[in-house]
Amino acid sequence: MALTKDRPGQVVRTTETGPTSVLASPAIPLLATLIVLVAFGWTFLQDPSISAPTRDPAWYTWRSNLIMNDEPGLVAGDWGPLICAEGGSSTACSSMFGGGYRVSVPLYGSILQRVAGIDLYTFSAFMMVGVPALTGLALGAFSWRRYRDPLLFLLVMLATAALFMTTPYVGYLDNLVVLYFLSLILAFF
Repeated sequence: MALTKDRPGQVVRTTETGPTSVLASPAIPLLATLIVLVAFGWTFLQDPSISAPTRDPAWYTWRSNLIMNDEPGLVAGDWGPLICAEGGSSTACSSMFGGGYRVSVPLYGSILQRVAGIDLYTFSAFMMVGVPALTGLALGAFSWRRYRDPLLFLLVMLATAALFMTTPYVGYLDNLVVLYFLSLILAFF
């Protein structure tokens, strides 16, 4: 072990900070997150029986149910685009994305069903509400780590969540989950 000594008589000076901003309060990001969750979940709060506005909620529901009740590897191994190569007199086809083509959301759905007790028919709606809020929080955390500005954090979080309400982002839930994970990577970058 090394022994370090401070120089005698060294004075540590601290800068005095002015009054903190209201935006720096921890309640403000919580309130903004609650606003985003209510904005995305309002229709589900009014009618919990509707399905999520994705392109194919039945696909996610069916495959999540398959993972829950049968071999989980069926989803990862049997579905995906096929690559066919013609060789002589025969055609051989193999699954291009056999190990992971659109299997993340059914897997998360089955985990949410087993661990959190979410219903089979509502996990996709739960993810349609949660993924934009979590993506906004992840990109807000990225801006916070970079600039330490509470106003920028709020603007990035709310703008990111608002982008999920536009037409290009209403689509496959797997694509939204990928955007969330890319944003989460940025937050830890």
